Amino acid sequence: MGDKIEVTYKGIAYIFDSRLWYEAKTFQTPPSTVINELEKIAGSKVKYEWEDIDDCHQLLKIASKKAFQEKHKEVVKITKRILSLNFNCNRTQTEMAASKLCASLRALSKPQDALLETEKYKKHSSGYLLISRAAALCDLQRWDEAEAVINRVDGRIAYSVKRRIQKERPK
Repeated sequence: MGDKIEVTYKGIAYIFDSRLWYEAKTFQTPPSTVINELEKIAGSKVKYEWEDIDDCHQLLKIASKKAFQEKHKEVVKITKRILSLNFNCNRTQTEMAASKLCASLRALSKPQDALLETEKYKKHSSGYLLISRAAALCDLQRWDEAEAVINRVDGRIAYSVKRRIQKERPK
């Protein structure tokens, strides 16, 4: 998978090397708005390094790294891949993928999508998944539902969402 893709956008040449986009002359990573445009131009030619990986643990590690780098669109793609294909993920790994998917969709200002994509996991007991779903419900100002979800989570890790409900919910 050593093929590189070169795309010119607004007179500047960019290269994608299966891991990241960078400016051809300076080797600097462009802003996410430019990356979005580059991916539109390149279309289906863009193939990420993780697309050939079929190990759940390894994909989750990559998703975590991408989430830390705030590459939420890529996290969405990775976690959807994990959840849609049978990689023999255990329940914990599945819940981790679903929580990362939910959190990344929220970060992309898509709380409704976050809830829809993780609907089939809503009865799971993962604190992080429940927190992400409760936060998405808060984003949509569905306070009663958010409170019901967050009350299923143990104390300390749920504090910020519980506090948000108390603070933002209309009296």
